[in-house]
Amino acid sequence: MQILPLSTLFTEKPATWELKGDPLLWNEMKLKIDSFQRPQTEESFAELLSDLFLNLTGNKLEPNKKVFVERFGTGETASGLVSTDFWLGSALEMLKKRFSNMQSD
Repeated sequence: MQILPLSTLFTEKPATWELKGDPLLWNEMKLKIDSFQRPQTEESFAELLSDLFLNLTGNKLEPNKKVFVERFGTGETASGLVSTDFWLGSALEMLKKRFSNMQSD
């Protein structure tokens, strides 16, 4: 049985994003996640994603926040902003479900 890298969980992108920085953070997470030790449980995978969010944005993954990530800013209105609600809601749920499916394959 071949073990796929965690970055494959990010291959199919969400249909919608909340803020302009969300897809940029998604891409960065995809590039960085394989450098971490592979978690064994869905709970530890969720912790890894929270840690990665903190590492890449400098902010904790807490509800109701719009986080500015300077390197994502282009000068356009709302550029550089990442939605914690998007990550806590649809993105994390999607990734956790994919991780769970990957573990059971």
